[in-house]
Amino acid sequence: MNKLQFIVFIILFSTCERNGQIMVPPDDPSDTTSTDCENPKSSNVFEWEIDSLGEKESVTNSIAGGVFAFSDSDAYAMGMFIKNGKAYPGAHWNGKRWNLISANSTIQIASFAVTGDSKRMVAVGGKFSVLGQQEVLEFTTADKIWKRTIFSGYEGNLNTVWTDGNGYYIAGGDKGLLVEKASDISDWKIITCPVDYFVQKIDGFSKDKIFLLGSSLKNGKQIWSRNDGNWNLLYDQSRTDTTFALNIPLKSDMADISVFYCSESSSVSLNVGTIPVKTFSVVNNCTEFIPAQNPFATISREMLSVYPFAKNDIWLTGNYLYHYNGKSLAKISFTGNFSNFSAGIPYVTSSGKVFTLLIAWDHALAIAQTRD
Repeated sequence: MNKLQFIVFIILFSTCERNGQIMVPPDDPSDTTSTDCENPKSSNVFEWEIDSLGEKESVTNSIAGGVFAFSDSDAYAMGMFIKNGKAYPGAHWNGKRWNLISANSTIQIASFAVTGDSKRMVAVGGKFSVLGQQEVLEFTTADKIWKRTIFSGYEGNLNTVWTDGNGYYIAGGDKGLLVEKASDISDWKIITCPVDYFVQKIDGFSKDKIFLLGSSLKNGKQIWSRNDGNWNLLYDQSRTDTTFALNIPLKSDMADISVFYCSESSSVSLNVGTIPVKTFSVVNNCTEFIPAQNPFATISREMLSVYPFAKNDIWLTGNYLYHYNGKSLAKISFTGNFSNFSAGIPYVTSSGKVFTLLIAWDHALAIAQTRD
């Protein structure tokens, strides 16, 4: 996989379900309470501001990792941004403008994924150099300190990171490297990985219920679940001699997996990035996967990444950027100098502000955000 290509992940699709069907209740204008299953303010109308991170020279030859925001006025865009031949690990939004973050002895990571909670942000990737080691970069809000953890002997990149939001983190990368941080005060440790070649995506809904998409040198793409400490194989791209828990056509390729947990109905959805996206209702302590409907089947000619922030506030990326508001699916277009840019992974704050990286075929990069 060419790491300098923009990597699109098919991530999340939120379903609050009954008998495997999506429940979409009618809008209630009097209900202004946002929940994890429905956002009463969801709309398909957005006004964007776009920053190319430069006065005259745009940022080019870049890697779009992602965006994480502690608040509407405190956000980080991470990746590797190259301007005038100089590499920057990211940029910071202070509520008024984006400022490139300068590399130093601690901050010299090319990030391929980023996430966080109220206390810290975690970016994962590898050193700027081609043969760099896989590493983690953390930033904590309490002391405003950057901390770097390098995994010696593991060349390449960490490609994915997930957190339960309560201090637990798990990340995976090249050569089957899987690492975790058990709590806020714990160090990162290498743990057993079910695949030996490439970890593409990790997602979950608790530290005891985790899903992993990866590749084996022998078997190709595989999907695994870690259920209360035990890894279980859910799908193997190369095998035709057995029936797997996930009802996916044999030898299917896939870009990603995702998980969404709706606390109101205690329902869990697993999504697999085939064409089109396949959604499963997860039941019986994550041992049974019931095929479920989703509203994106009409988009059947492109790989989609699906990012839900509520049942009726779902973002999708593929060849284009889409938004689903619970009733209709809208294609989001950027105009002017950015009409040929593809959108990266959207991030939506608790107030509804949206951030996303934009990247062009030549790796020119910009950041789009909705107006306050």
